[in-house]
Amino acid sequence: MVLFNIPSVVDALDDLLDRERQAILTGNLDALSRQLVEKTRLLERLAGSTDDAARIERLRVKTDRNQELLGAVARGIKSVSQRLEAMKNPDTTLRTYDEGGAHQNLRTRKSSMEKRA
Repeated sequence: MVLFNIPSVVDALDDLLDRERQAILTGNLDALSRQLVEKTRLLERLAGSTDDAARIERLRVKTDRNQELLGAVARGIKSVSQRLEAMKNPDTTLRTYDEGGAHQNLRTRKSSMEKRA
C-alpha cells in the first residue's frame, strides 16, 4: 500500500486556497461550491498529520484569511437584503440619526388620505 505524499497534499491545498480567495474576491460563487468538494477531500487527507508544521501553519493563515473574506461577503449580502426590504416599504420606516451618528428607525403610519397628482 502506497501512502500519499504530504507535501503534494499541502501544495494542492495551498493552490486551492489561493483559487478560493480569487473566487471570493471576484464573486464567483459557482467556483466556490465546486472547490468545496476538493477542499474537503484534501483536508481529510491532511487531517492528523504533523509533518511540515510550518507549511501547515501557512495553510491555516490562508484559511483564516479566506474565512474573514467569506464573513465580509455574508455581512454584505445581509446588508443588501435588509436594504432591499426597507425599499419595499419606504413609507413605513423613517431612519433618523443623532449627533453621535447612531441611527434609529421610526415607524410611521400609512396615511388613509388618497394622494392625487
